[in-house]
Amino acid sequence: MTQQWKQSIRVGIMLLAALGVMFFSGCSNHDHNHDDEEAIIRMALVLTDTQSTTNTIRATWSQPGGPGTAVTIDTLQLQAGRTYSGRIELTGASGTDITEVIRSLGTEHQFFFTPEQGAVSRVIFTVTDRDSRSLPIGLQFNVAVQSGQPITNGLVRIELSHFDDPTQKNGSNRSNETDVDIRMPIRIR
Repeated sequence: MTQQWKQSIRVGIMLLAALGVMFFSGCSNHDHNHDDEEAIIRMALVLTDTQSTTNTIRATWSQPGGPGTAVTIDTLQLQAGRTYSGRIELTGASGTDITEVIRSLGTEHQFFFTPEQGAVSRVIFTVTDRDSRSLPIGLQFNVAVQSGQPITNGLVRIELSHFDDPTQKNGSNRSNETDVDIRMPIRIR
């Protein structure tokens, strides 16, 4: 092998290594100014029946090992013909409650709730909290469950959009950065 050929191989290997580093450490959908402790590893939905305030429902999504590890998720058990007031509780990677951090950065965050499958025509989410610009945050919400078929299964997609530029938040459109994107099972009885 000639010296020039060996040099070309070395340059090629170094180029491949550099591309590999760029690929594996490049931008992700969490590429913004949050601390690692703020990475969300647990989200709980806590719903209280507005007709019977002693009836509280809790459904939790968790990924204690962080992104790419096993997920556990509860089914949200709802009763037809009921309305619930709800809130979200968030836990960061350090194990601390980061709900208030997201609330204080409300101009940079918004939850989106999208019923899917059997929940589409039966479940309506309405965000009730607002940021300093009067745009929705989504840490507090109401859930109205329509009457209908006796038992229905479906999903709700819950996305937490992060806006690096708060002026891009308009209350209707998702950002291109997502802190959480889950599909929680729903059972309506």
